[in-house]
Amino acid sequence: MSNLACLLIFPSFFLGCSNQYYYSTKSTYDEFNQQEHTYMVYNRLDGAEGTLDLNLHRIKRPNGEVRFYLEVSYTNNDWLFIEEGKSLVLLIDGKKHELEGEGSQRYREVVLVLTYGSIINERADYDCPDVVLIHSIANASIVKVRLIGSSYYSDHQLTAKNKKNFSDFLARYSK
Repeated sequence: MSNLACLLIFPSFFLGCSNQYYYSTKSTYDEFNQQEHTYMVYNRLDGAEGTLDLNLHRIKRPNGEVRFYLEVSYTNNDWLFIEEGKSLVLLIDGKKHELEGEGSQRYREVVLVLTYGSIINERADYDCPDVVLIHSIANASIVKVRLIGSSYYSDHQLTAKNKKNFSDFLARYSK
C-alpha cells in the first residue's frame, strides 16, 4: 500500500472508530486469591484533549471486604506522562478532591504507529477507600476531571451517561 493511501485510510479508520466504543462492565474471578474483580470498561468522558476513560473497579475479597479504585485510561497523539502522587483531581459540584496514585510509569504503550506520528495510551489507578466519594460522583450535578502529567494536563467532564454508569454500577455491585 502506498504511503499516501496509508496516510488517508488509517487515520480516518482510527478516528472513525474512536467513537465506536461501548460502555460495559466485566467480572473476573481469581481462584488463587479467591477475589472477585468487577469493573467498568469504556466509561469515556467529554473533553477536548485526547480521550479519557474513567472506570470504577471493585475488588471483593474472600472475607467479604470490598475495595474500590478508579482507573484512568488516556489516549492521545502525545504522551501525558501521568505523574505519581495527586495527579487525578475531581471537582464534584465545585468541591475539589485530589486522588493519589502511582502514575502511568507501569502502563504506557504505543497503540498505533502512523507515518506522521503515533497514538499512545497511558493508564493509572487511584485507590478510592471512601465509597462516599464514589456516590458523590454518581449523584453530582457537575463533575470535572483534571489528569495531571509531567508534560501537561488534560481536562474532561462527566456526562449524564457517565454519572448514570457510576450510579448503576454502585447499585449493582456496592454490596
